[in-house]
Amino acid sequence: MDTVTFEEFYNTNLASKIDEMEEGRVKQRNIFIVWQVIITLVVGGLGLLILKASEDGDVIKLIIFAYAALTAWNKKRFDPYIKNFKNNVMDKIVKYIDGELIYSPTVKNQENIGNVIVKSNLILDCKNRSGNYKIEDELIKPNLFEACEVYYQVGNGRNKRTNFRGLLFNTEFNKQFDGETYVFSSKARFSNERKVKIEKVTLENLEFNNIFKTKATNQVTSRYILSSSMMERLVDFQKKSNKKIHLSFIDSKMYMTIENKKDLFEPKLLTKTDYTTLQIYYDAIKLITDIREELKLNINIWKA
Repeated sequence: MDTVTFEEFYNTNLASKIDEMEEGRVKQRNIFIVWQVIITLVVGGLGLLILKASEDGDVIKLIIFAYAALTAWNKKRFDPYIKNFKNNVMDKIVKYIDGELIYSPTVKNQENIGNVIVKSNLILDCKNRSGNYKIEDELIKPNLFEACEVYYQVGNGRNKRTNFRGLLFNTEFNKQFDGETYVFSSKARFSNERKVKIEKVTLENLEFNNIFKTKATNQVTSRYILSSSMMERLVDFQKKSNKKIHLSFIDSKMYMTIENKKDLFEPKLLTKTDYTTLQIYYDAIKLITDIREELKLNINIWKA
């Protein structure tokens, strides 16, 4: 990272670009608002008329689906602004954090990420990949880690539901180990799409046990991986991220999902993206890129 502060970097490299993009964003926002009012009045009016004639639950679902579909269509007018923002603002922030990082708004090898999702065993209903994936905004540090945003839905049409939205991170450990170990937020339901035979693991760190549930195919290996210091780091990382995080340790790799309801790489659309907003983006990306260092994955896990 550069020696200048992020605020200095923003003032020197980003502020003028944000101002340059602002005129186009405001124009599209105003058009969006007009169309959204029209959509709301038309769909809402027709919906009320239909509901007077019928209170069928399927009709209500259809109205909601129509409103959501038209809103999504209306929102597409921001696509050029979002693309410009990612290519000219987010890319600069990523390079400021670490010049070796590679950022891409699109993920070229979707099939590979699909395989990673299944292998991680962390996302519900993904075994047969019958759902609808949206995978984008990839961060790669060659030979160290890969991270991308995943939006995964299952079902069709009005019956679609979101099973996961957030970040998928995977990295190599520097030691081989047998078996599979899973650590997931205490309120989460374990995916286990591959039907791995696992058992509950109770560890000596009570705070860790309160925050996470741990399951493994091999109790001994899970305790090697989840050493006292590793558990402390995971607890600290969970508090720092303030998100639901889930991990799996499989074939000498670590997979992590971080649930997040908002896109980490997209700008605000209805209000100006200013320094305060970009500071939030910066902090989020810095958290991702520091995962290996935070968990000290470069240290021999059998001694950590």
